[in-house]
Amino acid sequence: MLRRERLVKNEEAARAYNNRRVSFELDDEATEDEEVPFLCECGDASCAEAVEMTTDQFIAVHSAPNRFAVVPSHVLGEVEWVLETGEKYWVVEKRPSAMRAAQ
Repeated sequence: MLRRERLVKNEEAARAYNNRRVSFELDDEATEDEEVPFLCECGDASCAEAVEMTTDQFIAVHSAPNRFAVVPSHVLGEVEWVLETGEKYWVVEKRPSAMRAAQ
């Protein structure tokens, strides 16, 4: 598997975990402003850092299938660019070529 494909697959695995976490939080009826630790969705397979945000923020970040939440500076320029920066997390968007390579 090419490096780019592996990076995107790692990010998608983190997102799958985070989606399960969102479902759990929504079922648990967490308060709207309660921050939840989600996995950083960067492509580094060894990264296990947390990105804290509310479930509403998580849902908004993922309004497009090629958007991911990462720890600030966990950006892989060869496959993504930064859309938003914040104190606790950044929003990155995968380059179309990276998304095609992972399919």
